[in-house]
Amino acid sequence: VFLIYIIIFEIIISKTNNKNKMKYLTFLLIIIPAFCFSQGNSIQTSTGIPLSNIDFVTAAIQAELSPDDVLQELKAGNDRYKAGVPAVFNQRKASKIASIDGQFPYAMIINCIDSRSVPEIIFNQPVGAMFVSRTAAPVVGPVTIGGMEFASVHSGTKLILVMGHSQCGAIIGACAGVDTPSNLDHLLQKIQPAVKQTAMDNNDPLDCDDYQVIDQIARINVLNQMQAIYDQSPALSDLAAQGSIRIVGAMHNINTGNVTFFDKNGSPLSLND
Repeated sequence: VFLIYIIIFEIIISKTNNKNKMKYLTFLLIIIPAFCFSQGNSIQTSTGIPLSNIDFVTAAIQAELSPDDVLQELKAGNDRYKAGVPAVFNQRKASKIASIDGQFPYAMIINCIDSRSVPEIIFNQPVGAMFVSRTAAPVVGPVTIGGMEFASVHSGTKLILVMGHSQCGAIIGACAGVDTPSNLDHLLQKIQPAVKQTAMDNNDPLDCDDYQVIDQIARINVLNQMQAIYDQSPALSDLAAQGSIRIVGAMHNINTGNVTFFDKNGSPLSLND
């Protein structure tokens, strides 16, 4: 594709005057870096093609990726999203292929229902690349963990990512102890351990109007939900111990778009981890 841009540019330049040449040169100086960045640090498949250039994940691609490869691909996709140069996928083509050949996602994302934190967009991934399960906050339980077991044990998914986000309404509600309908109250109770831990860490009554406090609770909640996965699913815990899958936490900043990743102990993960 890059060579095609160059050839087209040379043809245009040869047929234009000096004034317009500068306009086209400016355009090229913008489009080439954008194109190169859109490839970013995307994982190369065994065919030499970056995942960011592939519309659909096949069984062969899923099989060759390690959990660390998948984590790096999500990081690369988030970099593309933040830079405003996302890879463009033929989503309709991917959907049609999936309806015939089946699906082979390499990641499962557990995240909040918040409309500002959409995994397929912030990780710039095509149809068929990720299972996504969403609950407020998020919180996990037998139903969501059962979905994770389906993804990893039966469908070959390599990475489980539990992701919270900044300025989360569910976290604010849990912090403030708002009066809610019974089912929502049941959900908010699952966040209370993170609220209590944050209060202990700060050694102060919590200011639930302070987004820094809310984001601290959200991060601790992610760690608690990760631990619940280990505690409640021997199957996933065993796969993680074997290195067949990786269970990772994340926080999405809805203002900057940035996603930070960390392990079950809360230690930050770099690209090479």
